[in-house]
Amino acid sequence: MPLYSNFTVVVREEIHDALAHTCIIHATSTANTKIGPYANEYALILTFTEDGRKVTNFKEFVDSAYSEQFVTALSNVKPTQ
Repeated sequence: MPLYSNFTVVVREEIHDALAHTCIIHATSTANTKIGPYANEYALILTFTEDGRKVTNFKEFVDSAYSEQFVTALSNVKPTQ
């Protein structure tokens, strides 16, 4: 995370299904880096206990191809002295 500045996450949409004890979240993130702006998109799926107090399953989907390409490019930047 030190290579990213002004990292921001914005929740775009939340869908709650009380009968299925599930919440789906669509979010985006942005940040500044030495190689330019970073931006990604996420889908999060949370499943809860029947009383809704605890998360029993958490799935995260992210644009992994973009992430891999961006992190590789960022890791190739030499640190400033």
